[in-house]
Amino acid sequence: MNTIIRFSNNVILWAVLFLLIAQTVFILMLAVRARKLRKRLKSKSKPGRKNYQVRAESTSMLYESNELYYIANQAVHVMEVRKPYLNPQLRIADLSKAVGTNRNYLSKAINDCFMLNFNQLCNYFRVKEACQLYLSQPGISRREWVDRSGFKSFSSFSNAFGNFTQRSPVKWQREIRQRLKNKETISVYDYIKDLTKV
Repeated sequence: MNTIIRFSNNVILWAVLFLLIAQTVFILMLAVRARKLRKRLKSKSKPGRKNYQVRAESTSMLYESNELYYIANQAVHVMEVRKPYLNPQLRIADLSKAVGTNRNYLSKAINDCFMLNFNQLCNYFRVKEACQLYLSQPGISRREWVDRSGFKSFSSFSNAFGNFTQRSPVKWQREIRQRLKNKETISVYDYIKDLTKV
């Protein structure tokens, strides 16, 4: 009886020891993979992708591109649903927390997928909001238009608006008023490109 108990204790001990070794090896493999991924993200070379199409030379690059594609999609989803860009004080750390990643991965995803930096991405959504706001309320005052779009000042609003619509806000308003007078159907995407179809 004692021999059987001793034998079963030895088997349990060896099984626990084996599981601990296997777990340690697995954790080490994950750490090596994470280190390689961090090195790749720190490198200066950029694939030059303007859109979500994944073009990778190797399986590891494909894996990284898919991760970045996912992060970029999550960022767009958060921006469209929660509209954090309406806060003029929005920081990349705030968005990365909402997306569930760190700021470095988010910054790289935005750069690689949209060819924009974080501030430009925020301004894209703010300009889009401004266009939608004006189309729904053409009589809105300039101050309210700027504030409700998430911009700090009219000058930053005007610069961003020009960058994304190729028109000044005043010229754009004139054009919209004329189109509304002619009872034309107007879409925001007549003036600003759809980021998901870049």
